[in-house]
Amino acid sequence: SLRFLAYLGRRVRDLPVLLAVALRPSYPGAEAHLLGELTKTPGALRIEPRPLPEAAVIEAVASALGGPLHPAFARECFALTGGNPSLVRELARGLAEHGAVGSDRDLELLRRIGPEPVVWAVQATLRRLPEPASSVARAVSVFDTHGTVELTAELAGVDADAARDAISELQVAGLVEGATELSFAQPLIGQAIRASIPPAERASLHG
Repeated sequence: SLRFLAYLGRRVRDLPVLLAVALRPSYPGAEAHLLGELTKTPGALRIEPRPLPEAAVIEAVASALGGPLHPAFARECFALTGGNPSLVRELARGLAEHGAVGSDRDLELLRRIGPEPVVWAVQATLRRLPEPASSVARAVSVFDTHGTVELTAELAGVDADAARDAISELQVAGLVEGATELSFAQPLIGQAIRASIPPAERASLHG
């Protein structure tokens, strides 16, 4: 199907057809090369959206909650999501379902339920990845920005090569970033993964 898109991209120039393709910046291997051909075709427009700025995150959450946000609450929403539009949408929906209005009294609610709306989405992403991606993601959540590849592999119970492959998969999926020390792309992703680990297993991993 990717070869067909590359083929089609070279032939729709004079047709009333819009061909829109989306991919992550770190999309791997030959597939990225095929899709990269589309950007070189005459008339192709390449758009690289950046994360939402803080003002846009505040506007989106305020709209969902029906009123202005307390400054501390607004800053926390941006810090949790890092401007990721999907996480902003899920967070806003979860807050609305819990009756939050964006006041300073809702800060504890925000920190408590923040991961809930994105746990399912993160878990769905992990299920699509080959093992041991889930084990490595849980190990990254335990170290919380201080885990090297070697330590993460040891805690996940896999060899270093398997861990590196899993880390690459997690990076392509937009969950993990970093080279020597690993961290989650947005704090909310880390919270979601930590929240999905049963308490006994989490205690064992920290031990």
